Amino acid sequence: MDWYVPAVIFLICIILILIGLLAAYYCLQKELCPCSKMEPAPNKGAGYEELGEEPPADTGTSEEEDEVVSPVEEKDGVPPTGEELVPEKLPMFQTDEDVQKSVSAYGDIQVDTGLKEVDRVPVFGTVHLLVEYSENVGRLAVSILSARDIPGKSRGGSSQCRFHLLLLPSRKQRFKSKTRSTANPKFDEKFVFDRILAQDLFRMAIRIRLYGHDKLGKEKLIGEHVLQLADVAQSRDKKLDVWRDLRANLTGSSTP
Repeated sequence: MDWYVPAVIFLICIILILIGLLAAYYCLQKELCPCSKMEPAPNKGAGYEELGEEPPADTGTSEEEDEVVSPVEEKDGVPPTGEELVPEKLPMFQTDEDVQKSVSAYGDIQVDTGLKEVDRVPVFGTVHLLVEYSENVGRLAVSILSARDIPGKSRGGSSQCRFHLLLLPSRKQRFKSKTRSTANPKFDEKFVFDRILAQDLFRMAIRIRLYGHDKLGKEKLIGEHVLQLADVAQSRDKKLDVWRDLRANLTGSSTP
């Protein structure tokens, strides 16, 4: 019978443990345990009762919504008009209706937009041109009289310079001037382009390039101007006496 007493005690312990587990499970199911109860949400009116005041009415809007400010406010109770709601207008580009067009006898159109992107290109001097067209013989004479404000060697240019002339778009007639000093040079040279019909002036141009020379004879492009022959065709007596700017490479090619 000595083994009977410990066995009974062990059995009683097992029963007590099972009863404790069942009791804990029952408490959790019925939310009787203090640890299972959730903390209630804070009352917005807490503290007002102690002060004897009423809590403010809930308008249903959040703090973020209260901070939103309308971009256009009413003036004296009058709602904003459509003009006030229109944003600042952006700069407009010219359309096809705003440009001037010249049409040749072959239907070619040359467009002159007035202000072009070329106006933003740096200027490297100016050239004095005298252009004359003889319609009866189809001859165009381009005289380079002088130039000024040509960048010298101290400004990244050259001490000597000369002009190259090329007829576009055929590229079959070209000329070179004599070499002159870049300090306000005087050229007084005439170059004659033959076999040019009057109706073709609207689709042709003369590319005038100024190159700098060094002692080794190497040429470096300084600036250029593309003379539209439509300007000559529309001028009085088919004659132009103008100063034109020499700008950085406009045509994207460095070949003479």
